[in-house]
Amino acid sequence: MPVLTAPELGFELGPALRLQDGRAFVIGANQHTALYNPANNSWADGPDIHGVLRNPFGTLRHANFGADDAPAALMPNGHVLLAADAGPNPIASTAERPESADLCCVRDANARASQWAGAVQRWTRQSALRLYGQRSTNRAYLPVIESVRHGEDGVFTLTGRQLNGPSDASGYGDDAQSNENSPIIRLENSSGLVFYCRSTDWSSVDVGKIPHERVKFRLNPAVTPGVYQLFVSAGGISSSPVVIRITGDDVHHH
Repeated sequence: MPVLTAPELGFELGPALRLQDGRAFVIGANQHTALYNPANNSWADGPDIHGVLRNPFGTLRHANFGADDAPAALMPNGHVLLAADAGPNPIASTAERPESADLCCVRDANARASQWAGAVQRWTRQSALRLYGQRSTNRAYLPVIESVRHGEDGVFTLTGRQLNGPSDASGYGDDAQSNENSPIIRLENSSGLVFYCRSTDWSSVDVGKIPHERVKFRLNPAVTPGVYQLFVSAGGISSSPVVIRITGDDVHHH
């Protein structure tokens, strides 16, 4: 496998993500990446990351870009979206800004980034929120809702399959983790208003094609009695909706 860091890079390392096919994609602090296959305990070279770098010190047409403490997210279609800088290059400085970056996209392999209903959130240093999304989804990993049961004290129990998504879907190098392997439950009314619910007590946080899972949730305080469509999202992939009727008693207990 390639060397993914070096003393001059502070032995930093980029994020590691589980791909939809079960392999792990590890992004180096230099231009190299690696793929680990747990099925046969083997490593392989991943794509290198290159781009065009221009700054007052000169120009590099095939510059190396690495992820020394940087975010990455697994998109719903299985591609990896990542941030990289030009730290490995001889003309890099703290002021560099790449003109363009031809970042490799690993097929069947997604500031801090996190998944949210199929879009990636990115907080900038100016505290601005930016969203990046794409339309395609690997339908093999759609969460499946099997039942929703009204319980006591306003607590609902949802059972289904693949409720945690195909991956933890989000990472930030060796300094922090932002795992997304938990179900996000939302309700949508006939007017198109969306209400997110708080989920707890997950029966599992395993990722992939998990055959049976259970999670509890409470209603959003803004929900009123009526008929809603209920969705589960995991790793940015949303289920088909099921219809649920919220009663006055349900609202009273939440």
